[in-house]
Amino acid sequence: MPLAASLAIGVIAGTGLLWRETSNPPALIAQSEARTPLETKVGEVRTEHLADGSSILLDTDTLLLVHLTADRRSVELKRGRARFLVVPDKKRPFDVRAAGITVSTHGGSFDIANRAGVRINPVEGETQVTVIHAAASDSDQPLRLQPGQLLSWIPGQGTEIAVIPAKRSEQQWVDGVKSFDNVPIREVIAEANTYSATKIELASPALGNRKIFADIDIRDIERVAEALSGFLDLTIDRSQKNRLLLTTKK
Repeated sequence: MPLAASLAIGVIAGTGLLWRETSNPPALIAQSEARTPLETKVGEVRTEHLADGSSILLDTDTLLLVHLTADRRSVELKRGRARFLVVPDKKRPFDVRAAGITVSTHGGSFDIANRAGVRINPVEGETQVTVIHAAASDSDQPLRLQPGQLLSWIPGQGTEIAVIPAKRSEQQWVDGVKSFDNVPIREVIAEANTYSATKIELASPALGNRKIFADIDIRDIERVAEALSGFLDLTIDRSQKNRLLLTTKK
């Protein structure tokens, strides 16, 4: 009998279903109601569709955990960046948590990044996004973001959160080609490096303070290196594996 019981439990587990303990007769719930991990590799950008009809576009090197239940939809963004297209559901809010910030909405589209800080940018739709600091006191009021606004917050900087106008390049990561207008070169390199195992480096780090105006395919590390080397009048040293060193011409 113990052996038969253990085999029966094994069969249930193998189907990807779990028992819910209630006072009513046992019912089966889908494994998707658990915290399901979704992850992309370095250089990978992928769309995932959720059971409620919503979708998530995961940027490079992104990890998030999805938890869908009958009365709640929640996601934890552990690292990376993602665009959420949330199907409206007045009965089930959609929450996304990232490093102490919670975004709550019943429907809409927005970007969230969790890389050395949290950046939140609504994309479209009339639905307002409510942003709540995880450590907020009872006196703190939620912020409501509209398209065209950007919230940027670094953990440890305090509870005060400021909202600033979003640059037009903020949402361009979904297409790959970004318009950098008066942006320090070090920021361009930092973003390009997130998409590749091969990294761009400057032989003279001070050049990273130079600002650039250009449209660049940020996912193509070679094209980024070529664009920057041309702008700075440098040459590309490819003598070391996984390294593109921008150095002075000999």
